[in-house]
Amino acid sequence: MKAVLLDQGAIAGVGNIYADESMHRARLRPDRIASGLSRKSAQRLHESLRDSLLMAIENRGSSVDTYRDAWGELGGQQEQLLVYGRAGEPCFTCGRPLKMIRLAGRSTVFCTKCQR
Repeated sequence: MKAVLLDQGAIAGVGNIYADESMHRARLRPDRIASGLSRKSAQRLHESLRDSLLMAIENRGSSVDTYRDAWGELGGQQEQLLVYGRAGEPCFTCGRPLKMIRLAGRSTVFCTKCQR
């Protein structure tokens, strides 16, 4: 799933941060096979992608490294991240430590209990 989300030819505008966040909000494991996604799961993912991106826009993006918006200001979305950059820390939903793996050449953080 995550490789498809990062493929700009498939879905434009979703990067590593928002792929992890959206998969968590949709309760989907990032290492699932995309073609096996049910219609209901695909709908949850679509809604979580939209919600994650809209919230990020409202908060002017995630300033996890050196990101600045068009006015040179730091974004505030990094304060709202549920999984990205939090490997080993407890899941906000269930308390289980978040796991990190590599998918599509990128670090991927998820909850082994909440995401199926």
